[in-house]
This record gives sequence, structure tokens and C-alpha cells, in this order.
Amino acid sequence: MPTSIELTPEMMRGIIMDHYQNPRHKAKPSDPKAYLSLHASSTNCIDDFDVYLKGEKGKVVDALWDGIACTISSASTDILCDRVIGEDYALAEKTIQSYLDMKGSKGREELALSKNALEKLGGKVASVQEDSLPGDEGLRLNISIEKMSPTEHKYPRSWAEIEKKPL
Repeated sequence: MPTSIELTPEMMRGIIMDHYQNPRHKAKPSDPKAYLSLHASSTNCIDDFDVYLKGEKGKVVDALWDGIACTISSASTDILCDRVIGEDYALAEKTIQSYLDMKGSKGREELALSKNALEKLGGKVASVQEDSLPGDEGLRLNISIEKMSPTEHKYPRSWAEIEKKPL
């Protein structure tokens, strides 16, 4: 009897599209004071959303998210909410840190390249935290961006415009 299932690329795409088209956790909490909130945004795409976590007796009992995000961020945030519900705080923190660490190993390069875009879009680097993933030799960065001023109405731009004239 098999002890594991290997996910094919088609299965993974199906899971991502299902969570994007039918999110289970996309909502604002009815009682925001009962939840911790985390804000996530990106200068590289449309991501601008909040994640809400509710805990009781040392465990996450509810997780929600609300806002605007691309397909991958929408799906992965919805999957993250699925995953952390029922976890104790320590495990949920590790799960969330792994989610944040998906930025990749070229974070410093990307951060340097994004300096002009951050300025134009009204953001600044609030903090940079280094971390490593289990079984991974590369360093990951958790880069927090603080919104300092409103973004001009000409943004976001189409992908064709971005490719022709990156920020």
C-alpha cells in the first residue's frame, strides 16, 4: 500500500486554481478585535491583503484573509489559512514563516533592483529578516515594506507596459 502521493504539476495547478476560484477563507472577520492581523503587499504585483488569525487555548482556531492578490498569492494564502487552523501557536508560526520565506534566495538582489520601484510606488523597506528553510542551503529574506505615500493612479500597469518599461 502506498504511503505517499506524488503531486503532478497538473494536480498542483488544479489545487491552485481551485483555491483561487473558490477561496475557503476569503473574508473579513466579524469581530476584528478577536483576531491578530498581518498586512502583506508587493511592489512587484497587485498583492495588497490582510491575513487574520484567531487563537484560543494555544491553537489557531480560525484564519481568514481579505484584499486583492494575484492568482498565486490568493491561492497560497487560502491554502496557508487551511493549514494553520488547528495548529498550536509554535507550529503555526513556523508554517507562516515558511510561507513568508517563499520569497526566494535572491532577495538581496531583488531588493536592490526594486529601489526605484519602491520610491515611485510610495514604499520603503521597514525591515529585512534573514531565515533559512529546513533542508535548504540557501538563505531567505522576509522583507517588510511600509507604505509611506499613496500610489499614483497610473499603477498597476499592464504586463506589456511593465515589460517595455520596468520601474
